[in-house]
Amino acid sequence: MKPGKLRVPLTILAGLAIALWAATARGLRPGLPLPLLCRYGSDGCFVTAIILCGIGALTLISSTGFFDIFSYGIGTLWHHISSLWKGYEHVRYYDYKAMRAEHRGKSLPFMLIIGLTFLAVSVLLLFLYYALT
Repeated sequence: MKPGKLRVPLTILAGLAIALWAATARGLRPGLPLPLLCRYGSDGCFVTAIILCGIGALTLISSTGFFDIFSYGIGTLWHHISSLWKGYEHVRYYDYKAMRAEHRGKSLPFMLIIGLTFLAVSVLLLFLYYALT
């Protein structure tokens, strides 16, 4: 199996581990009644959804070049500081952005989709909790 093929199952496994950790921190333990299991499961899935949706949204936004100005600014600052002991060749922002666009790959929003799936499971468990209580 290719390493790129493992990122979706590994993200799902990491999400399930975070959900289990968060649900356990909220009070999940064996032997609880079904409504409480749904409540704590909803809390765990919601925490996972927030984390994965946040990372997925930032990844999707960064694939458009939105954060290029920050990396250009930090790189320019570093080159100005390092030019004290070696020569400095200034690169204009337009050239830098074009150079980055050549090397930028297409981002797949798999992490955002997995996060939204965890959010849907969280909402489903919450509705089930309210239906059972």
